[in-house]
Amino acid sequence: MSSVWQITDHTAQLQTAALRGSIDLWNPAGGLRVEEVTGERADGFSLLGILIAPLTTREQQAALECFVRGDDLVARYAETDERPFRAEVYWRFGLPAAAPTSPLATIDLIVSVQTRHLEIDSALAVCSTLPADGRRPMPSDAATAPGRFLFRPNGRRFSYIEMVHPADYRESAVVAAEATGAAAKSDRVTHRLFARRLEKGVILRSRIRGMFVPRDQDVALSDTEFARFAASEPPLTA
Repeated sequence: MSSVWQITDHTAQLQTAALRGSIDLWNPAGGLRVEEVTGERADGFSLLGILIAPLTTREQQAALECFVRGDDLVARYAETDERPFRAEVYWRFGLPAAAPTSPLATIDLIVSVQTRHLEIDSALAVCSTLPADGRRPMPSDAATAPGRFLFRPNGRRFSYIEMVHPADYRESAVVAAEATGAAAKSDRVTHRLFARRLEKGVILRSRIRGMFVPRDQDVALSDTEFARFAASEPPLTA
């Protein structure tokens, strides 16, 4: 069975009718650089990047394991002196449901870390950048739906929703384009992962979901899909 992902050298291409884009596996912080959503151009979206330093040496690049399993893109980043833990990252594409009201496309990010050291700081973050013309953080009750954001880029027929599974939530923040000082005006949403220090023999895992939805259904889908995500079983990644 063919997969929606194709890896060439260190670049993974996602090619579906619902979503097209690519990931540079040597630079996981760049995330999924989206090209099209249901045939509509989607410049300016770089989603669900893991803030791990780029692999700049041949030794680091050779240690990267990457492969496709079904509709999962899997990358395993070896422990380094600067990052004293091993990270396993899944980008999982979800097909749109055959229902009148459903997301256009879904990407789940599943991140696991473990270490050979007795105890380390397991702090890690996930970052998405989005066009600055349509930022709208989704209003939510901090006690029940933290880490959920809705973005409405101008002139598009779709909206984008990003949410952290409530069992994995630690901290999220949106930085507006005006505060970044970058030439390209993009907003940035960042999620801090893992709420405790990591001990030898322990595996920590977090889940984040990004989804493109029809503009005229975005608020309703934000509520229903967050409830669905919160109730979902822990993912199988082995």
